[in-house]
Amino acid sequence: MKRFGMKILGNISSNLIKFKLIPPPLMKENKISVTIRVKNEGEWIGYCLSSFKDFADEIIISDRGSTDNSIEIIKDFMENHPDKQIKFFDRKEDSYLEISNFEIKQTRYRWIMRVDADQVAQTSGKYNIMKLKKRILQLTPNYYYAIYLNHVNLFLDFFHLNKIYQRHREIWLYNYSPDVVCIRKGRYSDVFWVPIYYKYLDLTEPFIYHVNLRTKMRLLERIYWTDWFLKEMNISLEEYIAKRIKEDFLTDSLEEAADINLREQFKYVEPFDASLYGGYPEVLEALIDNPPYKIIYDENGKVKTRIEPEI
Repeated sequence: MKRFGMKILGNISSNLIKFKLIPPPLMKENKISVTIRVKNEGEWIGYCLSSFKDFADEIIISDRGSTDNSIEIIKDFMENHPDKQIKFFDRKEDSYLEISNFEIKQTRYRWIMRVDADQVAQTSGKYNIMKLKKRILQLTPNYYYAIYLNHVNLFLDFFHLNKIYQRHREIWLYNYSPDVVCIRKGRYSDVFWVPIYYKYLDLTEPFIYHVNLRTKMRLLERIYWTDWFLKEMNISLEEYIAKRIKEDFLTDSLEEAADINLREQFKYVEPFDASLYGGYPEVLEALIDNPPYKIIYDENGKVKTRIEPEI
C-alpha cells in the first residue's frame, strides 16, 4: 500500500516539470552507468561483470577491503576489456552507505543501475537484459524515473529459492538527479531515497539473478553483519560473532555454529524451476552441470546436507 501511494504521488508530481515548478532532468548523455560495491565476492564478481559488460556504458566498482581474490579478478577483467569504460576505486575505509553515495557522484550518464557483486544478468533469451536497456533508453527524457526491478533469489544452491524471499524487488535503476541519496533506514544499511517528483515503474521480468550462494561460514557472518553494523560496535565483526555464537548457539566453535545455522536455513529452501524464468543466465551455464554448491536429500525427501567448495 505504501509503495502504491508513492507511485501515485510520484506520477502526479512528476508533471510539475511542465509548469517549471521542479527542475527538469539534467541533460546527461542517454546511456547507462552501472555501480558495483564489492567485498570478498571472488566467487561471483567475474560472472557479474561478464553479464553486465554490454548493458553498461560505464562500470564503476568500489572495493571495501576485499581479502580474497576479488580485486585480482576485477583488474584482470579490466585488462581483458580495454574497450570498456571501467573505473575502480579502493574504498576500504568507507561504509556501504558512504560508498553508495560516492558512486552516484562518479557516474557520468543519465541512467544509473546499482548492482551487487553477486548479481548476474540474463544475456540471452526472453529476458535478455539488453531488452531492458532498449526499453529504458526509449523513455521520455522529460521525467525522472525510479524503477523497481525483479531479481530471482537463488538460495543455498542453483536449484532452490528461499520460500519467503523468492524474488527481491527494490529500486535498482533510476535516472540521475543531484537530490538522489542513499540513507540508513531501520535495519537496512543503505536504501535509495528519491524525491517525490520521480515517476515509479514496476518491471516484473526476471532480468537478473541474485546468486545468494555462500559457504556456511559466510552465511554465519551474514546473519550478524547487520546487527554489528547498525550497533556501531567498537569491536571487530569477528569478535562480535565469537561473542554472539556463545549466546545463540551455545558453543565457542565457529565450525559448529556454522553447521547449526546452515541446518536452520534448510527449512526455507524451495525447489526452483529455471525454465519458468527463462533459464539460467548464460554465463552461469557451465556451473550448472558441476555446481560448487548442491543440496543433498535423504531417502525420505528431506534436506540432509549441502556440498560446498573449500574457500
